[in-house]
Amino acid sequence: MKSAKWKNDGLNKAKKKLDLKKYKKEIIQKSLEKIGELLRDLLEERSPKKSGKFASEWYVSSIQDNKVIVSNPDGEKFTMLEFTGRRPSKIEAAAGGVLHFEIGGEDIFVSFVFHSGFQASPFARKSLDDMKGEAKKIIIDVIREVIPFVK
Repeated sequence: MKSAKWKNDGLNKAKKKLDLKKYKKEIIQKSLEKIGELLRDLLEERSPKKSGKFASEWYVSSIQDNKVIVSNPDGEKFTMLEFTGRRPSKIEAAAGGVLHFEIGGEDIFVSFVFHSGFQASPFARKSLDDMKGEAKKIIIDVIREVIPFVK
């Protein structure tokens, strides 16, 4: 009986030549940069908008330890919008000051207002959940971009 034998030498030699460890840091860094940009864009798009200032202030604040952090300078507002909401309450101007806002193009100046309150809206958590599939695609695209022989 005749038999065929396949020897694994060629594959072992190829593995040695394909030292993928050298690509690891670059793949992680580029992937996190692109994922951070995606998350920033989603948060900007999905943030509650009154004037648009809060929504436009999202930025990638850190990429380190295999994670990306997207931040907004108004952390108190973020906590209120995302987690706690706001109870109905009276809002008063600082001593000697006035509150100013615009309604229908008319400037309004008052010493206090009654805020009707609102429920929290988990737009950031929803954005994180929604981007998981897209993040996987980003990582695959980065691998294809960084490693020349992967198509």
